[in-house]
Amino acid sequence: MKKNIKSKQCCFCGGNLSFSYILNGLPIVYCSDCHTSTIDKMPDNKDLEKFYDGFKFSISDNTSKLICNNNIKNWFAGFNLPTDAQMLDIGGGGGYFSYAFEQFGFGKATYIDIDPQACKYAKETLDISNVICDDVHNISSNKTNKKYDFIYCRHVIEHLTDPISMIHKAISLLSDQGYFVLQFPNGLSFERLHEIKQLKLRIHSIKEPNNWSYLKTLSVLFSRRTAFDLWPVRHLWAISKKGMSIALSNVKGISYDVKTANILDKIYSPYSAYPLKRNKFKNFTRNIFCKFHGGVHLIFIIKKSDFLS
Repeated sequence: MKKNIKSKQCCFCGGNLSFSYILNGLPIVYCSDCHTSTIDKMPDNKDLEKFYDGFKFSISDNTSKLICNNNIKNWFAGFNLPTDAQMLDIGGGGGYFSYAFEQFGFGKATYIDIDPQACKYAKETLDISNVICDDVHNISSNKTNKKYDFIYCRHVIEHLTDPISMIHKAISLLSDQGYFVLQFPNGLSFERLHEIKQLKLRIHSIKEPNNWSYLKTLSVLFSRRTAFDLWPVRHLWAISKKGMSIALSNVKGISYDVKTANILDKIYSPYSAYPLKRNKFKNFTRNIFCKFHGGVHLIFIIKKSDFLS
């Protein structure tokens, strides 16, 4: 399998990609410079459209309660957005953050998603102001004269064949005093490996197809080749903090802050934080695992560089 890997460069940092291991029957390649991982060959866009038709991430009658609460309201308020602000919700999993934005009175939201059924739910059930059913790569071709004060892209870019292009387009839609919150899985996080069930799943998914020993499998999982949450064809990337930082450093006119959050974070992990049972021992071990590369979420908060918050 290694012989079939064609030499290519990392789209985040420009480093060389080399074969890492087989996962879900597909070769995974790894950047030795920024430690981002991806699959060797991207799927066809038509296949992805078919995969996400009816995906309806976290859509249920109770999900709105996880988002429409004071934690999220105060989070929105902390950005000091202008009156009647414009929000762009990119691939928003049913549109709950758009819904909360409008329900709390911060302004109007535009929701874009490739899943027709998620868009139907956002429009007909949540009554979001503007719903666009389209590939998120096409955001700049929709409402091109519109600028947004708050852009939220939550766990979307790891699903895309060309995440850098989409990020550039989103930045171009940012108002002069706007914020672009870009959130995605932390490709180097060890946090979930403290859970025995998750550890066993990861070991099995890598050890068997690569015919590795347990020792070699564990040495990869607890290294910078861990590729957290890379799970083709659903997740096509395991992106590192270094990789995204280098990619954004090449974009003129912006600045950013970066943070990580664990799976119990009520802002960045609302779908998991509330249902999870509180267990002091698990929380203790989770914190230990998070000390190495941070929690499961990476968050880049991007703004125009001449805007002083």
